[in-house]
Amino acid sequence: MTTTHKFQQTYCSRCGKECGPGDSGYSRCLDHDLAACRRMVESAHSLAQASIAEASGDSERAEHVLSYSDWSAFERREASRGAVCESYDDALESLGCVPRDAGALALAAEEADGAALYALDCAEGGEWSEAMEQMEDAYTAALALKSSHISGLYAAVRAALERYATEAERTA
Repeated sequence: MTTTHKFQQTYCSRCGKECGPGDSGYSRCLDHDLAACRRMVESAHSLAQASIAEASGDSERAEHVLSYSDWSAFERREASRGAVCESYDDALESLGCVPRDAGALALAAEEADGAALYALDCAEGGEWSEAMEQMEDAYTAALALKSSHISGLYAAVRAALERYATEAERTA
């Protein structure tokens, strides 16, 4: 699916930075920097999915498990088959194709994604201490993925949030 944007090039009205295609530009540098952080988190998520697929030896099924967004429907389906899924690992195991180490990777990836996205939401709302705490949790979870590239992306997001938190404290 191709996304079309209203403008081929957008800008930050504060610093003049070119921000690529979009439907509107940015009025604060923080906004385009947080958008860049979101893209880094999305990249880390994609890399984590690839790691999980590799660990499971079945990339098609692993991709399906990770993209399954309606867990209540999944649990009902599994219950109708007599399976009880009390945790994410149980759900992965019930599919019969993902070994425990891939389940641990998937859980770490889910924790890292959730904490990082929540941290960015907090940062957008100016809740810097909560943003930093959540980003630290995301980084810690990302370390469990044992990928220097993924943890590096989370470290870059954490460093960006630290800079903005310091700047926000200084200007307050």
